[in-house]
Amino acid sequence: MVVVGEDKTLYAFDANFLKIAEIKLAHNDPIFTCEYIDDNIVATGDDEGVIKIWDLRTSVMAFSVEDQKGSTTTGIRFDKEPNFMVATNASGTLGVYDLRKNDTSQKKLYALSDEMEEELNCLELCKVI
Repeated sequence: MVVVGEDKTLYAFDANFLKIAEIKLAHNDPIFTCEYIDDNIVATGDDEGVIKIWDLRTSVMAFSVEDQKGSTTTGIRFDKEPNFMVATNASGTLGVYDLRKNDTSQKKLYALSDEMEEELNCLELCKVI
């Protein structure tokens, strides 16, 4: 279980509710959303649109992207094949990031939509047949 919030701290617990990670000041702004990737990796998004991916084994940030900075990150999802991250924010943009690229934000951004007239408040990936 991962818990984040306004205090900018990320907490991770195992199945027995034992704390396995505590990352204080994980962001400069309050954390609005998080997404569990696997047992060791989690993504967080804050009120300013900064998205960070964390390795819970070491409590170290793997990388950060700021391409949607300036508006609250409202959703983060991962497509493990072909390794993309999709993120929405309150200004109505949808960003797609290629996680196979090296660790600079500029190279990870695959596509960024124009701003919508409405906020994008949630996100889910689904396969259309």
